[in-house]
Amino acid sequence: MGISTDEKFLMFRNRLAKVYRHLSKQAMRLGVSCYRLYDHDLPEFPFCIELYGDKLYVAEYKRRHGMTDEEHDNRVERSRQVLSEILSASKENIFLKLRQQKPGRLGQYRKYDERKHEFIVEENGLKFIINLSDYLDTGLFLDHRITRQMVREQSNGKKVLNLFAYTGSFSVYAAAGGAEEVVTVDLSNTYLKWAEKNLHLNRFINNTKYKLVQADAKQYLKSVAADYFDMIVMAPRLSATASG
Repeated sequence: MGISTDEKFLMFRNRLAKVYRHLSKQAMRLGVSCYRLYDHDLPEFPFCIELYGDKLYVAEYKRRHGMTDEEHDNRVERSRQVLSEILSASKENIFLKLRQQKPGRLGQYRKYDERKHEFIVEENGLKFIINLSDYLDTGLFLDHRITRQMVREQSNGKKVLNLFAYTGSFSVYAAAGGAEEVVTVDLSNTYLKWAEKNLHLNRFINNTKYKLVQADAKQYLKSVAADYFDMIVMAPRLSATASG
């Protein structure tokens, strides 16, 4: 005899409550206002759930498990209700996005909405602009936090190149670590402007020291001397499964 739908939702509820109790205490201790709460923990609930203050970003990966559209919609609505209850989040502060398995790189650049639901979060004493409504991703890959801190700790006095820079979070960390020069490269002008805002938000506004370049990363590398940079950060977004 299989597990009933109600039992599955109870498992989901209990999992969320347990993880939230643990991570919320850890986040408070570290002074972090945004973190990943759940990531495909249960196969029947293929979500990535991230907490941004009092708001939730929920990415659903398209795995229907043989469900009809009506059954799928019911699962999503019941899941939203569980999230609202466990995390004390109002439904208007739960932002749900559907991720296809392999939509290609353009899916991440495409604009999905025009609400401009932007706000600022803090991570390790640095500030970043988040947009939960208009794009597939939020502006900050939360699973890169430890790597960002490593870059900060190793950037002092170095020339740092950030390729596939997205919104420039690694550039901000490198600047905060005392980098001699930070070059931020991305193909998207939209994301480069976002990166510039993040740098300015943290008072890194020296245009000579902090450069932004709109270019294809591989083409840009052809124009740079092999030994010019001391550190290169490269996190290509090859598909929508590169979550954060």
